[in-house]
Amino acid sequence: MKKAKEIIARSVILLCVSDRCALEKSTIGGRAYSKKQREEQRIAIYKWQQNNRYTDFMTKNEKLLFEQEVGSGNKNEILSIQVQYETIEPCLWTIGLVKKLSSYNQFVLDDFHPVLQIGMNHTLERLLDTRSLQANEDIQLQNEISMLWHWRAVECNNSIFKLSLLKTLLNQCLGINMKKF
Repeated sequence: MKKAKEIIARSVILLCVSDRCALEKSTIGGRAYSKKQREEQRIAIYKWQQNNRYTDFMTKNEKLLFEQEVGSGNKNEILSIQVQYETIEPCLWTIGLVKKLSSYNQFVLDDFHPVLQIGMNHTLERLLDTRSLQANEDIQLQNEISMLWHWRAVECNNSIFKLSLLKTLLNQCLGINMKKF
């Protein structure tokens, strides 16, 4: 299992990546920004991550996104990176910075800047002091639930679902008594 420091770093990176992806649009939060303003913001976010050593935890593609000038990237690739933001809430829940997880059939809509103290007096050490790791059994249960949701999302267009209900298939494949759910 990952350490709390790595989970917090990953959460901060996901939030910053989401912010970076949003800079591709000229209207953010109902307000219009010039390309120059959005480019300055991209640079500021990346420098902040570098100064706080979060770039040590970034993937190669995330670093490339921040090094790429606003408006010069492939929109579909940027959108696929933006979708990763959905994993922030389980990360924050795992370390106790979010009390409960949203339903899997909804997008994550919360603003996690205040939770991660971004734009405030942010330090990784302060976040480490405020966290409380969830019980291992709870994390494993949520992991299994998320895998089932992922499987459902991937397989939803499979022709087999036209022949049998999902509950029946799960009972047959996994031996789970779905009446509990």
